[in-house]
Amino acid sequence: PFSKATLQSSGFVDNDSRDNFIKYPIDQRQNEGIINTKRGRIEQVIFHIPLGKQIIVLDFADERMPGGLFLRGATTQEETICYNSDLYRALLDLKYNRFDGGFMIPEFGCLHIKHVQFFKPPEHKESRKIDIIAAACYDLTREHGLYTPPETDEQIEINTRKKLETIIASAQANTEGNGKDTYLLLGPIGCGAFQNKIEKIAKLWAEILYKPLNDQLNTQQRHAFQHIWFISGTDQKLKVFEQAFNIDTKQRL
Repeated sequence: PFSKATLQSSGFVDNDSRDNFIKYPIDQRQNEGIINTKRGRIEQVIFHIPLGKQIIVLDFADERMPGGLFLRGATTQEETICYNSDLYRALLDLKYNRFDGGFMIPEFGCLHIKHVQFFKPPEHKESRKIDIIAAACYDLTREHGLYTPPETDEQIEINTRKKLETIIASAQANTEGNGKDTYLLLGPIGCGAFQNKIEKIAKLWAEILYKPLNDQLNTQQRHAFQHIWFISGTDQKLKVFEQAFNIDTKQRL
């Protein structure tokens, strides 16, 4: 954040994030970091968040193809976001303006896209601006993923932790202000066609979010945000997250 680099000297500088780092150091944040589970589809849940709040949504992305099977009519999470927003256009902007006609999400990186316009179905008359973090887990079927998973379960877990840590770091770096009005929407990334075990993904999310942020302030990584919601359309998946975070099912939103 204290780099003196400029657009002219480095080719790319994220000035707004850098300025926000300086004004609101992440390790000084002391938000509530409230973790909840909520049942519903992403296109519905977004509109349950109060107006005036920043919404950051994790997109369970295809690491090698913008929007996954959006153009073929698939209805999984990323494609659903594309149907109801201008995310696909943003991904194509990255493809042609940043990646020179190719497309990839780094193995231990993600794409952070600010101010995506999201429209409420089915009429699409009401809209919200949201931020998107596009990221992907390993394809454990070894059929479609861009990156070959490690050979051992232990190394897969180590690498997956790095992936999820990057997602949280991206969200922390791109909050508006100090994160007190930020809702971070996460979920069972990689647990569909890529066949990652939801128990392992939930365990890693809990370990990362409960990891210390500032020992002197007795804060954890989650305290960089006000609210963190784990979203799923099934009770079975939500119960796994509730167990990992020790949340009473009766407290589900």
